[in-house]
Amino acid sequence: MKKRFILISLCLSMFLSLSSNHRQIFANEQASATVSHTKEEFRSRLTIKEDNKVVYSGQVNSEVDSNGSQVVLDYANLKKYTVDRFYSYDNAKIRVDGKSIALEDGKLRLDKTAKEISIQLAKRSDLWNKVNLIYPQEIDKVKREIDVKTYSSFEDFRLNNQAILNKLPSPKENYSFSHYDVNGNNLATYNGIITSDLNIKGIYNTKIIFKTYNDKLDDYEFKTGEKIDVNLARYDRNDYDTVSYDIINNASSKLVKNISREELENMVVEDSITVIPKYEPKKYKVMVRQDNYNKRFGKIDESLENYDIEWQANMPLSGLLSELRSKIKPNDGYELQFRINKKEVDPGQFLQEETLLEIYFKKKEGSWVNVKFTGEGIDKFLSDGQEVLAGNRIDTINLPTSQGSNKEFVGWTANREYKYQIKNKTILKEKDSVIKTVDLPHVVATKDQNLVFKAKYLENYKVRLTSNGLGNVLLTNSDNVFNVKEGTLIKNSIGNKKLLMLPNAHFQFSHLTADHAVMIRNESGAVKLVAAGEKFSQQDFYNIVGYRDLNIKSHFSLYKGELSLDNSLISNDDSNLLSLEFDKNYNSTLEDALGPLNYLR
Repeated sequence: MKKRFILISLCLSMFLSLSSNHRQIFANEQASATVSHTKEEFRSRLTIKEDNKVVYSGQVNSEVDSNGSQVVLDYANLKKYTVDRFYSYDNAKIRVDGKSIALEDGKLRLDKTAKEISIQLAKRSDLWNKVNLIYPQEIDKVKREIDVKTYSSFEDFRLNNQAILNKLPSPKENYSFSHYDVNGNNLATYNGIITSDLNIKGIYNTKIIFKTYNDKLDDYEFKTGEKIDVNLARYDRNDYDTVSYDIINNASSKLVKNISREELENMVVEDSITVIPKYEPKKYKVMVRQDNYNKRFGKIDESLENYDIEWQANMPLSGLLSELRSKIKPNDGYELQFRINKKEVDPGQFLQEETLLEIYFKKKEGSWVNVKFTGEGIDKFLSDGQEVLAGNRIDTINLPTSQGSNKEFVGWTANREYKYQIKNKTILKEKDSVIKTVDLPHVVATKDQNLVFKAKYLENYKVRLTSNGLGNVLLTNSDNVFNVKEGTLIKNSIGNKKLLMLPNAHFQFSHLTADHAVMIRNESGAVKLVAAGEKFSQQDFYNIVGYRDLNIKSHFSLYKGELSLDNSLISNDDSNLLSLEFDKNYNSTLEDALGPLNYLR
């Protein structure tokens, strides 16, 4: 009974289990029937591109649950095009209906409504180079970039990118296209290979304008990248330094920069510009100096001692001279003069170089008198002459103190009359009057009257005694030639000597004559002048004043009447005249003259 119960329980359990499985199977079949009933097909256009080139165009089909809003596609199933080594599906850009979308674990999730899937294949960076088309800033500020396969030829590059190369930026004033440049080569004829990234420059003929100081415009044309090869000296200006250049952009008319001459010489063309030179007046150094000797003739402000100043070349020197003149005062008789190379400066003169300007005190014309001292042994410095300011005494110059002569010095005679000042009195001295050395400082210089003082010495003049042949004349105890000091009387020169007149027999002394005019001074000091050849007496002979050489002739005449011995004609001062000393001297002149009278003693 118990075994039967267990068996019935087992059967019932199996029945219940089978019933449950049948119910599950039925449910599954019902569910399966439901799903199959809600499926739908997804369709979308697929485009695969290399750059802008479509390499594949097709349709993507997939069953999707009609109850969902999205579709999940396997990215691997979208690789419909077999890429070459230059492109890759990795890192490709995926766009769905124009919108970028990212992969999620290799799958593409998109809306069921998507119409187009676009895959932009990625380039392998190690197999591509970037070529940049660059234009002057004023032409196009945007850099154009072209991807080129490594080791492509420039010939292929030109062919593949002809449209891009020919599509130039909009033309601009002052520019005209010339060519493309590749590392200094013209792209149109260059046949190299592209192995790395590079820039290709658009070269333009560019207008460069130079503006002169008188606003004249000179146009030049240079290619982009060329140096601005212009003779800049043409735009220099006389008396001015070109200190810099303003660079003006021709498109904006705005100042770009201010540059030096060196910078302009090295500047290369980029944009069309106008170059405007900037000038400053040239300045030259003026060194103001004065000779140490000349400076004694005036006063100069201490500030001008070794004074240097910069002076503009475009300004006449008159302004500088006026500035200096206010600090300089010449002495009386001098005037201020500015000199360059020993020549007086024209106030309207302009400087052209560094200059030494001399301050010079010049003697005023006509205000100075030249004073000379001449004579034997006089120093050349004195005989050449010295300058004395007219109206002043000559004690301001060097005066002679001695004479280099053995002659007896008397004083000085002048070449003209002159003024002599002593004790506040002015005396007019005759030109032949003699002035002592000690009195020279009192001489006053007169305007326009140069003075020459000649040393005056006592001269010894020779006097020769002769006769007319009718008798003899002699000077006791002396020759018939003797010396007379200048300005003295003959009697003072011969002392106690006497003039002897010894007529021949039957002749007697008559008178004396001289070959030149003679001055005879009497006891009162009065002087009479006896002309040459005129008669004068034996007594006058002793009072003749010596002032030149003389030949004095004794004249004897025939005696008429009784001859008597007149001792006065001989001399009673000589006690030996008729002494026996003459007895034996029969050949003497005296013996000749006396003749028979000698025996009548």
